[in-house]
Amino acid sequence: MVSIKSKYDIDIVDVVVFLVLGVLNFEKSSSSLLNVQPMTISSVSEFIGIPKETVRRKLGLLEQKSLISKTNYGFLVKDIAVWRQLVESSASSADAPAEKRP
Repeated sequence: MVSIKSKYDIDIVDVVVFLVLGVLNFEKSSSSLLNVQPMTISSVSEFIGIPKETVRRKLGLLEQKSLISKTNYGFLVKDIAVWRQLVESSASSADAPAEKRP
């Protein structure tokens, strides 16, 4: 995750917004087919629980970095490979034992 953060010059909140956008974009439908759906600023804001203005700025930054794209209906993850890499690194980080702190 650190290499992606530094490669794209994004902070942890940008990463969270990017990850959440992908989760919301790629929700499975009841028929177990992948349903790709653009998400609005409001839906991302409500899901994460951070202000809409913060989400708007973060989505704008991610769009400038070509990680997402804006459509007439909302935002979509554009670089699925980077999104998957972040998901995998986040999952492996969560599985790693916590470091002992002095």
